[in-house]
Amino acid sequence: MRLPDFLIIGAAKSGTTTLYKYLCRHPQICMSNPKEPDFFAIDHIYDQGIDWYSSLFSEARLKQVCGEASTTYTRLPK
Repeated sequence: MRLPDFLIIGAAKSGTTTLYKYLCRHPQICMSNPKEPDFFAIDHIYDQGIDWYSSLFSEARLKQVCGEASTTYTRLPK
């Protein structure tokens, strides 16, 4: 099971899409598709389970670092 090694957490319109696109081009990084899965922020998405979330990183090669970028995480209380 593959999970992200890092999260890009930033406000909307703060450059997260540009950073995401740059990271997508890096050969040692696998970014989630979609860019903003919102897994930890939206209940009905979270309810899909960790296996669904892990599937977003199934394309990652063994030595790649994985990440995702959900701006909704800035609105989480904790």
